[in-house]
Amino acid sequence: MADDLDKIKAMLGGLGGLGDTPMRKQTEKLKSVEPGSVESFYMVAAFCFDLQRRMEYMCKATLDYESGMDSGLAREIIADNEALQADGLSWKQRAELAEKIMLRLYKQIGARHERALQQAAARGA
Repeated sequence: MADDLDKIKAMLGGLGGLGDTPMRKQTEKLKSVEPGSVESFYMVAAFCFDLQRRMEYMCKATLDYESGMDSGLAREIIADNEALQADGLSWKQRAELAEKIMLRLYKQIGARHERALQQAAARGA
């Protein structure tokens, strides 16, 4: 039991450690590029890749617990991954599909998350 608690603490510590320190820290990002420029494209790409990097760390931090994942959630993740990875899709089609999936997920959990957030905030008031 103590070993599980240590693992959970390490996992939560890992999740907490990846959630901060934006690129170039407190510098103004939008003022550093000309909208529509090549450099602005690479800034957006860098932030997207950095978000993916952080999600990879999140996966790495929680990997020991994935065997306990809800099977329905696992099937949903696999189906969405397969849809987004399908051969022959353009980047535009992938972006539109990713948006559709994101909105579906938000519709499923958004209200519940908002209630939980409000309840947690009210406890400390």
